[in-house]
Amino acid sequence: MTWVAAFAPVSESPWEHLKLLTTPLFLVTVLESFFRPGTGLPASRLAGTLIGMLTILTGYYLYSGAFGFSHLIWLDIVLFAAAVFLAVLVGRKWEKPLEGWALAGWIGWAVLLVLMVFLTWYPPEIPLFRDSVTGLDGI
Repeated sequence: MTWVAAFAPVSESPWEHLKLLTTPLFLVTVLESFFRPGTGLPASRLAGTLIGMLTILTGYYLYSGAFGFSHLIWLDIVLFAAAVFLAVLVGRKWEKPLEGWALAGWIGWAVLLVLMVFLTWYPPEIPLFRDSVTGLDGI
């Protein structure tokens, strides 16, 4: 399970669920960059991914914290679909304006991925990293 934790959710914490968005978008970005070098794709897709992550977290804490709903799978799916839509939309719309930012995009991806892995094994003790089923932080 430990190597899987680097790129897939291994608990029911909000943080771990962000990997469902970041891992596929990163892999598609790498693949697409081979066929479309010299574009702003890495930076624009990173920006889209960060907006998607914020969408997931904002939506989750809004419906669970503000309204008191919990474990609504249909709402989680709708929220995830909206986050993917926004991430892809931003990634496409901002590609041209961020054309000279490819290197910065790759550096940003590296930082994000290192944070995703590091914070899986060494999470701070805050609700973002707490498993909603077991109440434990991390793996």
